[in-house]
Amino acid sequence: MSSDETFTLTGRPVRSCQYGENKYQKSTVYTLGSSDPLAIPDSFQLLDGTEMSHNGWCDVDRLVDVFTLLTAGLSRSSCMTTGGRCTAIAVKHGNPCGVGTYFTSRQAIMSMVTGDLVSVTGAAVIVNFEMTADLANLLLHYEVPEGHRRLIDIVCAPSFTPEAIEILRRKKGRCRLLLNAALATVYDQRSLCTAQLVRPVRGGFLVQDPYSFVINLLGEENPERLIIYNGDAPAGRLRAETIESLVIAWAVAWRSNSNTISIVEGGRLIGNGCGRQDRVGAAKLAIWIAQQGAQGRLRESVAASDSFFPFPDGPQVLIDAGVRAILTTSGSVNDKQTIELCKERGVTLVMVPDTIGRGFYRH
Repeated sequence: MSSDETFTLTGRPVRSCQYGENKYQKSTVYTLGSSDPLAIPDSFQLLDGTEMSHNGWCDVDRLVDVFTLLTAGLSRSSCMTTGGRCTAIAVKHGNPCGVGTYFTSRQAIMSMVTGDLVSVTGAAVIVNFEMTADLANLLLHYEVPEGHRRLIDIVCAPSFTPEAIEILRRKKGRCRLLLNAALATVYDQRSLCTAQLVRPVRGGFLVQDPYSFVINLLGEENPERLIIYNGDAPAGRLRAETIESLVIAWAVAWRSNSNTISIVEGGRLIGNGCGRQDRVGAAKLAIWIAQQGAQGRLRESVAASDSFFPFPDGPQVLIDAGVRAILTTSGSVNDKQTIELCKERGVTLVMVPDTIGRGFYRH
């Protein structure tokens, strides 16, 4: 109401959370009345189960962020349409722990689950296809000992069959089912959030522009990308399978709490080392997670770093583990050492200028 520059948020309460971040805290969901078809308070209908917790809604928000960024990256960097792709993503404690994107829904779920069999237990899951009885059973029982079922906290889907709802139910409604038909129509970067981002701090809040960078790995059509060294193909262009895996690694790393190193093999996330204070530690964590379930497939993997490597020790750790392509940003005074290391080892290195491509997220 003033002539001075102000930033005002006015929300309307729409539901009470079961509890806040901790059970002794209260939490309420407010809506800003957005017309966004992926707005968390307005467009996700709780079908079954008890009311969501504060943490649950935060995980759903992260699921949508990862899903839309991944779709935008695949659309911009791939000759294949994303409209026919089946995608399944798992988030646990605010960070991705499983991603599978394929042309069949079964393969997407199986790849998501096997990326990190330990962390996916108790995770929140999002898919862009109808959840049927067959797929619900696959989600709960694939790679689980006979007689047991995988615990899943939240499932978001564009539709559920009645049989799937019954299968996914847990005692006392502990598996929450969220319906949003718009999940089936996310094809490109038009589904990315465009609203300004607000973060509370003690005594006030911060406001910043939304994340807008979307990777493009289509050779000459991509002026902002710089392949420093391509060990992937003599023609100088990345193979389609390398592009797809790098985009998945990029989307995960750019939507995980920094610092992050993400490792992908064959269209699935196999290791996400996130939230570390040092980049070498993030690389080692991602490798350790991948080694628990990747069955030696690190030798066919790619990795993405959400910002530049200060020293070549991080890439060295990844290369020694078998990573064959690395996506990162440029900007370190030691970039030349990283470039020379990748050339010497025959590893593809893709660098994006840090000024436009850095992926620090919810720092």
